[in-house]
Amino acid sequence: MKRQTLLLLAIIISSTATLTAQVQKGDVLLGATMGVYYGNSSGNNSGSSSNSNLSPRIGFGLGHNSVVGFRTNFGYQTSKSETSSNRLSATSIGGGLYWRHYMPIKKQIGWYIEANGGISFRKEVNKNDVGDKNKATATEYSVGAIPGIYYQPLPKLLLTVNFGGAGYSYTKNKYEGNPTSRYSNVYFNLMSSFTFGVDFILGKRNSG
Repeated sequence: MKRQTLLLLAIIISSTATLTAQVQKGDVLLGATMGVYYGNSSGNNSGSSSNSNLSPRIGFGLGHNSVVGFRTNFGYQTSKSETSSNRLSATSIGGGLYWRHYMPIKKQIGWYIEANGGISFRKEVNKNDVGDKNKATATEYSVGAIPGIYYQPLPKLLLTVNFGGAGYSYTKNKYEGNPTSRYSNVYFNLMSSFTFGVDFILGKRNSG
């Protein structure tokens, strides 16, 4: 019984020792996330679409594996119909704040949860069969939560993968010649999309 107790205590101490802080108070993180999507649809509305985005960010370590920071976002989207000459192209730019908390599983691997909020501006152009162009602008406000996993191959390098998330958005949409439309959306798309990121940790303290 005593041996089992000592063994259990050793396992607990060993497991706790692996939960070292990946990000310390005073660290500065510079990084970005990038996502690319391409898809095809079939049937009466067959076509293809692509969506890419880049989101540079800067974060500041609060201590105990928590980071707060600011990010910007740049996006580009295109879609075209296979049954007509309809085309759409859109660009977007935005910014916002985020808070992220890392939870180590092992010394170099763990998962995290992120809460964020921001605003984005979008411009799009729709071109129909006869060449007419319909322009639109949109402003979106959003808040959300994102889960992810990370891998820290080097003391000053973090690799991350976001998978889906949940949140709320409110959008104002304005098409030329039409009144402004407003709508809100609650979404939950866990595991339906992935975004890859990298962060460089500056000002990392020496463990000794």
